[in-house]
Amino acid sequence: MENVVEQRRLISQILSEYAEYISKDPSVDTVLVMDAERGHYMLLFLGWHGVERELLVHVYVRLKNGKYWIEEDGTEFGIARKLTEHGIARSDIVLAFQTPKERSFGEFAVA
Repeated sequence: MENVVEQRRLISQILSEYAEYISKDPSVDTVLVMDAERGHYMLLFLGWHGVERELLVHVYVRLKNGKYWIEEDGTEFGIARKLTEHGIARSDIVLAFQTPKERSFGEFAVA
């Protein structure tokens, strides 16, 4: 487990790089929301498709109890994979979008 300052830096870096990379309909904004003090990091899509409003949480990671809790991951590469590529132990990553039972069969932390 790394310190919280390093956790904040790393998740900010990964999401910032992804936000720069992603291409989306020009009528939809890619919005990166980072609340480092409380440990919440989100990548949102918002805008309009004709008369339909779009507000989509594409990625949501929170830092909780010294671990990365991936609440939502709409990326093609997987936030967990990016974290492991940066040396984060699988035991420090929780795939929170899975049920606790599903997590117990996986390679990442249950909680």
